[in-house]
Amino acid sequence: MLYGETGRYPLHITIKVRMVKFRPALKNGKNSKLSFRCLNAINNLSIPCKWNAYIKSILDETGFSIYWNNAETVNHKWLYKSIEQTLKDQFCQSWESSLQNSSKGLNYKILKENFEQEFFLKHLPRSLSYCLLKFRTANHHFPIETGRYIQLDRHLRKCNYCRMDIGDEYYYLISCTHFSNIRQKYLPKYFFERPNVIKYMCLMKSKDVKLLTKLAIVVKYLM
Repeated sequence: MLYGETGRYPLHITIKVRMVKFRPALKNGKNSKLSFRCLNAINNLSIPCKWNAYIKSILDETGFSIYWNNAETVNHKWLYKSIEQTLKDQFCQSWESSLQNSSKGLNYKILKENFEQEFFLKHLPRSLSYCLLKFRTANHHFPIETGRYIQLDRHLRKCNYCRMDIGDEYYYLISCTHFSNIRQKYLPKYFFERPNVIKYMCLMKSKDVKLLTKLAIVVKYLM
């Protein structure tokens, strides 16, 4: 969820691309360099080398194995960008799959459509964006989350105040009568009169800074 909120890719992608870039630079470097001589010795004598093998595995997993022995025949800038994009695409597929299979991310799946940095992180003060981030990523003590700690069935994780429904993010923000005053003070009536998931999604995905600020204030109170 944090990867999704920040739109950041894992560091290993940068490391892999840099490793692939370094090998041709090493092969075409100065003959006097010790690193050049070591690589030549490894290649000429077919000495097992974990570093070499790992770079080959990067090319294999990204579908560019053909360039292992033919790197000089390709535009290097194109190759590096293609490898980086392929690694990012693979990560996004893995990210999407893990999110869909996450029981903790049920609320988050409703809110997140694209892998990109969320609007509120750029436009709200840190204190407010931090609360909204925690709310969206289930980093809180609502019953839906604390019930998980004691392996309580989901349908039994009732709201601590009214005991009417599951105490999750949606219910606390939109429906629970205990929070009516703060909700009515800051949020437009449209979102909590006859509430539904579509209205909840519109509220959480808003790019109206004023509305997001009010939303974050309510969330801070809930937290």
